[in-house]
Amino acid sequence: MLTVLGGLAAFERELILARTSEGRVRAKARGVTLGRRPKPTPYQQREARSRRANGESLTEIAHSYTVSHSTISRLPPREHCRVEHSLLCRLSSDQHPQAYSGLGR
Repeated sequence: MLTVLGGLAAFERELILARTSEGRVRAKARGVTLGRRPKPTPYQQREARSRRANGESLTEIAHSYTVSHSTISRLPPREHCRVEHSLLCRLSSDQHPQAYSGLGR
């Protein structure tokens, strides 16, 4: 009796997983962004990046937005910063002394 119930439960779990994955695929096709929204707004992210570029510590910035310092350190760089970084990485260290100074970390 328990074996039959266990088999039915496993089958039901498979059906639930199939329906869930189909729903996710449909949602992504509609352009829905899945997952948790970022705590800092896009404006706060831009402001935090500029404050960090001005030399303010991660902890001070994070405290002002009520997030952890790791949230601030994970902020994606600005688009032009990525381009600048990729250009620096293509240069050899004798052409540009800061080319390998760890800008991508």
